[in-house]
Amino acid sequence: MRGIALSCIVILLVTTACLEPERNNPYDPNNPDKGYLAGTAYDNHNQSLPGALVTLKIGDEEKYSTQTHIYGDYEFPEVDPGLYTLVAEAASFITQTYDNVEIKSYTYNDTFDLYFQPVYSGSINVLP
Repeated sequence: MRGIALSCIVILLVTTACLEPERNNPYDPNNPDKGYLAGTAYDNHNQSLPGALVTLKIGDEEKYSTQTHIYGDYEFPEVDPGLYTLVAEAASFITQTYDNVEIKSYTYNDTFDLYFQPVYSGSINVLP
C-alpha cells in the first residue's frame, strides 16, 4: 500500500514540475497578456496629423511601428510588456522622442497623444 501512495506522490510531483510557471509579472516579455498603447498625433494648430510614423524601440532595436490614420490616430494593440522609447516622425515637423514609455501586461492606454512642432515656426519674410 505504501508503494502505491509513494508512486502517486512521485507522479504528482513530476506532473507539477512539468507545468509552466504562472506569468503574472507585468514586465515579463514572455507574458501572454500583452499591453495596449494608442493615441492621436496633433500638429502645432491642434489639428490631427495623419501619416506620422510612430515607432516603439528598445535600445536601437525597432520592436513595433505604425502610421497615424486619416484622423491622426494610431495604435499598438498587442505589445510585449517592457520599457520602450517611442519615436514619432512626420514630414516638416520635429521628431518627437519619449523615453521610458512603460507598457505593462493587462494595461490599456489609449491617451498617449503626440504633439508636433514644425521644423521652422517663425514667420517668413519675403523680399521684394
